[in-house]
Amino acid sequence: MNTPTKADKKFLALFILALMLIIGFIAVYTMNYVKEEQEFQRIKNEAATICENAGFTDVIIRIEGPKKYVGFELYEVIITDKSMKNIGNTKLRTVISSVNEIDMKLKDSCLRCEFEMDGEHYWISDYDGTLYRGLTPISTPGDTQSTYISGNPYEGMSEDSINYTDLGPADDVEKCKDFSALREERRTKTYRWYSANGRTKAIATVSYKNGEGYVSSFSLLEYDAEAVKEAREKLKEEKKSTGSDPYHAGDYSDPEDFYEDYYDDFYDYEDAEDYYYDHS
Repeated sequence: MNTPTKADKKFLALFILALMLIIGFIAVYTMNYVKEEQEFQRIKNEAATICENAGFTDVIIRIEGPKKYVGFELYEVIITDKSMKNIGNTKLRTVISSVNEIDMKLKDSCLRCEFEMDGEHYWISDYDGTLYRGLTPISTPGDTQSTYISGNPYEGMSEDSINYTDLGPADDVEKCKDFSALREERRTKTYRWYSANGRTKAIATVSYKNGEGYVSSFSLLEYDAEAVKEAREKLKEEKKSTGSDPYHAGDYSDPEDFYEDYYDDFYDYEDAEDYYYDHS
């Protein structure tokens, strides 16, 4: 039987040390994992109690993360309730703020709550306390308007509520000519919402009576993008062949001004720009 050499003994010692380190690492990882899962469950339980107290009885709560956030590990508490359609901003703010205040006991970690409803995420800015739907601000801490309204503006809706629907705040508000000089019942405002490519997607007209503004008409403009594009291309070719220019492109100094006056008649800005250079 061979006697172990010094090299064999050294290798055996290193092997045992490495094995102990691996076992120790696994043990620490397991302990941290168990501790983390216990902490997540505690947070979910507290969030569920907050939701129940606010009247939400069928919520799903999950925790995502972590993400790096100003020197902390940020975990997001996502609360989903598919059954809710209308909910006051005040209640949303209360639930989100209460969950944000749950003490996160994991080292160098913090929480941020988001409420998911109808495919939209609601959250509160750490900077100024503004309540957001996606990237759209819908309520500030001192806002007197307290209710988010599911759906679109409708006839009879108060003007005070028009910016709190699924469309979000209007992109443009235009008063009628001589608005201030007209009698109340003859005054109107036109609210417009635009799509990402600048096309008008919705228009609401507001009229006035007894000192209050109300929605007197609302139109949601829906386009078949491919069909519209095909029709515009066909029209453009026809105009080229006949040489006619019903839009008087030559009267404009640049395509931006031209598009501003005729944006409803073209598929997008590029379409109007091509037409402008073909006819000016």
